[in-house]
Amino acid sequence: MLRWGLLGILALGIVGCMGRRVEEFPPATYTRGDLFGHSTDSAQEPVVLPPEVSAEVRRLVDEAYPHPTAWTSAEEKKDPTNRRLQAGYKLYQQHCLTCHGKSGAGDGGIAATVSPRPRDFRRGTFKWKSTARTSKPLIDDLVRTIQRGIPGTAMQGFSRLDRNDLVLMAEFVVYQSKRGETERRLLVDYASEGPLQKELDETKESISKEKLEEYKSLLAASTQDAKESLAEAWKSATEHVVQPSVPYPDLAEGTPEWQAAMDHGRQLFVGAQTGCSKCHGADGKGEKNLTPQETVDDWGFSNPPRDLTQGVFRGGGDPLDLYRRIQQGIAGSTMPATVGTTPLSDEDLWDLVRFVKSLSSQSSPSGTASTR
Repeated sequence: MLRWGLLGILALGIVGCMGRRVEEFPPATYTRGDLFGHSTDSAQEPVVLPPEVSAEVRRLVDEAYPHPTAWTSAEEKKDPTNRRLQAGYKLYQQHCLTCHGKSGAGDGGIAATVSPRPRDFRRGTFKWKSTARTSKPLIDDLVRTIQRGIPGTAMQGFSRLDRNDLVLMAEFVVYQSKRGETERRLLVDYASEGPLQKELDETKESISKEKLEEYKSLLAASTQDAKESLAEAWKSATEHVVQPSVPYPDLAEGTPEWQAAMDHGRQLFVGAQTGCSKCHGADGKGEKNLTPQETVDDWGFSNPPRDLTQGVFRGGGDPLDLYRRIQQGIAGSTMPATVGTTPLSDEDLWDLVRFVKSLSSQSSPSGTASTR
């Protein structure tokens, strides 16, 4: 009886372990370009830290943002956010993992075969949003991108999923972003406050006990500061939604008012005041007037000016979408903002939007602009 009782307990233990498989985010790998900008020397060279520092960074980040499978049932019941992240993680595994990778680094199994490359969420930078350039997006912005996909890329839409699933996926992407951005901050802080960038290689093999304790204190303070500031940045995103002071004018095509708006929009597009034609060309076809170095985005990839005549607007082609992109530029790219640098009124921006939309309608067989 004792034998069978012990076997039964062992079996229950095995089943329990199998029922909760704890996973981990993979170790981070960064190049000098990832941390210091891709225009720096040796941008592709990996950043290698002393093993003791690398282990401390990983410990702090895992403690601040544990893998969703690491929470116990008691922790899940205590904080419903944990349950939502676990659900979001499962959906992410099913729909996003092969492109964006386990940690959201854009390094999934098929990432190398996709152009443009899947987004690396760890920078905390998102292009398609309703908020100001330097602000975090709304959850609704991420939901919209997941639902609609990104035209002209391998990012498909998931409109078949219900809204609750889309929100859960978006919340997990935010979690990955917070984790990755905290991780990057620790590495940048270490490289800035610890050894200089050029000295990283000289210190990667060993480090004194005194210096290690000094760096541990630095990294712990950086972790706490990053966690608090990122939580506030995402929470306050709703305060930075970009809204025009006047609505898009509903002008009937062919009327004198419509023609005047079109003419004014064309003047703004080709004029020096906005500089639109410098990158997109006077005809909007994305002429290559920039050097390759001038088209590299924050992720280190080539991001040439868009051919506006194709009518493929990756962040949405509705007037308000275009208004926000012209006013704020595109975060993470070389597309500049006009706000703060160019004295354009909302009326000016709407005329510019109207003209940009007309570029694709002129090249479309049906004569209508794409709203994608």
